Amino acid sequence: MKKGLFLVLLTIFMMVTIHPLKAHAAETNGWTKRADLPEERIGASVGVVDGKIYVFGGASQQSKFNDATYMYDPKTDLWTEKASMPRERTGAAYATVGKKIYVIGGLTDTTKTVHKTIDVYDTELDQWTEEPIKMPEKFIYTSYITGSLRAVTVGEKIYIVASLSSSQVNFYSYDTV
Repeated sequence: MKKGLFLVLLTIFMMVTIHPLKAHAAETNGWTKRADLPEERIGASVGVVDGKIYVFGGASQQSKFNDATYMYDPKTDLWTEKASMPRERTGAAYATVGKKIYVIGGLTDTTKTVHKTIDVYDTELDQWTEEPIKMPEKFIYTSYITGSLRAVTVGEKIYIVASLSSSQVNFYSYDTV
């Protein structure tokens, strides 16, 4: 009887102490579950300003193409809806310069119409403007029909790599000043 009671108490003790250890290990071993984006997205653009994460456009089951903008604050674990983009787009490249995020290219609809504009989101004013420049035709079509488009910022310049294949890569820079 003493042996049986001992085994029951040992089992209870192990369950109580091991379960919290597993939960703690999952939290400290890298990934932590955070608040979900209010709407599903694929092909959205994402930028970071002042430690806040901004998600632009993309597509979903409900809306094939989207113009919504959301901001995530990691400190509060909350999403906030912001001003919508001037146009729907998915698959756009993005680059952050100061307090502004540049959304470049992207598809507008299922006919694979490509945006030939750069929209700029001002995170301080929560408003969008369109840059007056038009992107080079080769840059646009190389990047979106079958290739990829990536952007990175160095200082106040945006550098873009547009590739159709490993043998055809176009490289551009855009001075935001």
